[in-house]
Amino acid sequence: MNGSIGITIFGANGRFAKESLNKGDVGYIPQGYGHSIENVGEEKACILIAFNTGEYQAIDLSE
Repeated sequence: MNGSIGITIFGANGRFAKESLNKGDVGYIPQGYGHSIENVGEEKACILIAFNTGEYQAIDLSE
């Protein structure tokens, strides 16, 4: 599969960063940062997500 994804990372004090990733690219989101991942291409995109801890948490931005 091909495809493109857009990642937005949110930090403290209104800081944010945007990145675009394509097939074969590697991205990193530091622990504790809010983020969103969006398919921005015309084709389906497949991503592999790995965690450095066995504990997953979902936290809304409103929290």
